[in-house]
Amino acid sequence: MSELGKVVSALLFGSGVGCIFFLILCVIVGLPSVKGVVYGSEVTATSVACVEPVKVFKYTKEGKLVEDQDVEKGSARYIVLYNRGQKTIFKVCKVVGRREGYDMLVVKGKKTKLPQTDITDKVIKELSKKEQ
Repeated sequence: MSELGKVVSALLFGSGVGCIFFLILCVIVGLPSVKGVVYGSEVTATSVACVEPVKVFKYTKEGKLVEDQDVEKGSARYIVLYNRGQKTIFKVCKVVGRREGYDMLVVKGKKTKLPQTDITDKVIKELSKKEQ
């Protein structure tokens, strides 16, 4: 490992401050969870739903702002709006998923032992009602 790699590794993981910095970074980036699980546990799940957050984003207030104002993808403004939109998306996902009887909800593409039912369209419909 290079000297720079050793320094970065020590800063990030060698102290409590580094670990806190890493967790804050995860929150800023807007990860729903590290493993793509919105809620639930594969150990106890009996029914699994999945959702495509990127597809749902354009139906959020923030997604509409990105489109209306032609915000450049990857810009600081885009990242802030996307993170806000994701918070809304995952709140609505939890409501829809639980109402439909799913005890686990994952981001589409996450591999699970049980078959998944895509509830993206139901989430979009619920979000459209909420945004009116």
